[in-house]
Amino acid sequence: MNDSAVAGIYFSLFWLLIVCVGIILSVLVIWLYIACFVDLAAKKEEDFKNKTLWLVLLIISFFVPFGTILPIVYYFMYKPRFKFWEK
Repeated sequence: MNDSAVAGIYFSLFWLLIVCVGIILSVLVIWLYIACFVDLAAKKEEDFKNKTLWLVLLIISFFVPFGTILPIVYYFMYKPRFKFWEK
């Protein structure tokens, strides 16, 4: 096998790894958005004073670059608790 064929195989494997990591991270971010929105919808306004602010920020962050930081911050600040997870 010549050097260019080996380089091509390594190049293809590198991009396959990049695509797989990208898909996994995309699924994780979508899961975080869903968890945050479900948690915010379940909270009452009087129990959680910043509900409207967080909803607006999460919706805006979905459409801007690096918007994945906000759901991660929300998730670790408030740790959504779902009743179906606590069985």
